[in-house]
Amino acid sequence: MKEKNWPRLSFREAFADKTAAGHKLQQSSFKVSGKIPIVDQGQSDIAGFSDQESLSWKHPLPVLVFGDHTRAIKYVDFPFILGADGVKVLVPREGLSARFAYYYLKSIDIPSGGYSRHFRFLKEVNVPLPPASEQERVIKLLDKADELRKLRANADPRTAALIPALFHQMFGDPATNPSAWPVRRLDAVVAPGRIVTYGIVQAGPNLPNGVPYIRTGDLKDGVIQLDRLLRTSPEIASSYRRSEVMPGDIVMSIRATVGTTATVPQELSSANLTQGTARISPGPETLTDLSALVSPNAGNAVLDSRSS
Repeated sequence: MKEKNWPRLSFREAFADKTAAGHKLQQSSFKVSGKIPIVDQGQSDIAGFSDQESLSWKHPLPVLVFGDHTRAIKYVDFPFILGADGVKVLVPREGLSARFAYYYLKSIDIPSGGYSRHFRFLKEVNVPLPPASEQERVIKLLDKADELRKLRANADPRTAALIPALFHQMFGDPATNPSAWPVRRLDAVVAPGRIVTYGIVQAGPNLPNGVPYIRTGDLKDGVIQLDRLLRTSPEIASSYRRSEVMPGDIVMSIRATVGTTATVPQELSSANLTQGTARISPGPETLTDLSALVSPNAGNAVLDSRSS
């Protein structure tokens, strides 16, 4: 958020911590449906539901909810119940729009302390106080951008489901191969010198300036969630060069949800893999030859082609 010469408030001047004014509900009591949504420190806007109306927030809205462990920041303008644990309820001071404050705090890079408390970092933030008209202008612009983001988020899963359907329509079921397409082993269509291999880096301490490594949980809807990647030391990464990945490589999960794939983007110029993922480096003639990558023998090829 671009700032001008606006007055600035300390965190204590900008917000009142009203956490103690709410009743908290333990996660074991969350339901999948109910009268009142539950807001906790997780990444989802709503964590569950409850019918216990006596526990609902009884004070003015909107408020901001901050995840002390997760660093998630939420704007809440509807009746809710506060989920335990690790949440803070923040009420902006008079003259500071809750929506503007929400967008501003979302723009702050709060340092990661693992699963420790992060509220201590948030309390060090100074908050700008522009005129009300300027706050409203910024809110309108960012609301439009947020709506576009939500539309994109809804479209991505639909696209992920559409691609397999189109493949089946064009080529038939790869398991039975009704059109008798030529079938080749996976290790025969990869780039020379870059065999199909699985990752070997062990998940470890997250180093801010280290080399990123990809876990099965980092693969979603055909893309690598770059903001989730952890990083290991360059010394550890260099000792596991055989499981390095490059832009254009395909990463596949071989544990947990087996078969989830994603393509390594250009901005991830150097990375490695954990043991739950495998690397497939398509050769120059197979970048568009998707039938070879989803042949009936592809799964076995991943296992059989591991380097020793």
